[in-house]
Order: sequence, then structure tokens, then C-alpha cells
Amino acid sequence: MVGGWWVWGEGGSLPQGAQSPKPCGWIGFGGTSWGQGRFGLTSPCAGGETEEEIQRVDMLENQIMDFRMSLVMVCYNPDFEKLKPGYLEQLPGKLKLFSNFLGDRKWFAGEKLTFVDFLMFDVLDQNRIFEPKCLEPFKNLKDFMDRFGALEKVAAYMKSSRFQKMPINNKMAKWGNKKL
Repeated sequence: MVGGWWVWGEGGSLPQGAQSPKPCGWIGFGGTSWGQGRFGLTSPCAGGETEEEIQRVDMLENQIMDFRMSLVMVCYNPDFEKLKPGYLEQLPGKLKLFSNFLGDRKWFAGEKLTFVDFLMFDVLDQNRIFEPKCLEPFKNLKDFMDRFGALEKVAAYMKSSRFQKMPINNKMAKWGNKKL
């Protein structure tokens, strides 16, 4: 996990001529915005440039949230140990859908990094921590994770003393609630 990627607020601005299906907001990382080009994004919105890219970003953002919440619902459930096998059973099917959506693209929207790549890295990393071998059947997802983790600023952050792989959940969770 990258330690808390999040999207917040409204009122940002798009580059001239760009269109967004949603209000643009600040995208932050651990209290740091990258609207000024940090981490390789060129706009606070970074949601694609072409109509196809914008649509891919819009669809994927919602699918990532559903995927994230499916793990959250298991991790915070008092019956975690009973629910874990069912989650692990359906995980390859969900990962296959994301793998198919990525296809042979460099990033999930296309050739340029967008904010959904940050979200996807985070949720895939959480699942990889939960089940370390889950990405093995999906070469393109593993390559995506390697490519994203190798981004200069991301790699520097992950090597810094500020980075914490865990916890990824609150102390009330049954899993992911303790430092490694």
C-alpha cells in the first residue's frame, strides 16, 4: 500500500479545452498535493485527455471503489475468518476483469498516467499484502505494479522513512490494523 492515496474536494481547474465528467478536485498523497506535476501528473484532475480516456477513468474509478470496499467489508467484519475464504475464492475473477481492462496499455486510461493509476496501485497492493500470490497469474497487473512503483517520486517515497506498508486499516479491523 502506498499509505493513503485519496481524492478530495472540488473546484480545481482543467487544462484549457479539456473536459471532465466530474468536478475536478485536489488529489493528495499523505497531505501533499501533486497538482503541480508531482508524481508525473500534469493537472490536478489528471483524468484523461481524450473522450475514451475520460470514460475509462470514470468507469474504473467506480470499479476500484467497489473492489476496495469488498476487502474492507471482510476486514472489518467480526466474522473475518469465516469470510476470508470466500473473498479469496472470488479474488482471481475480479483481478481478471482488471487485467482485461488494462490489456496491453501502459496505464489504465492509456499511455499517460492518471489519478486512477494511483488508486489502482493502492488497492492492488492491499490485495497483494492480503494474499501475496494473487497477482501471479496476471503479468500485465504485475508489470503495472512494477512500473508504477518505479516512478521516481513514488519509489523515493516508498524508500523513505515516512512510508509505512501497514497498517492499512483502522484498529477496529480484524486484519490490516497493525504495523509490520
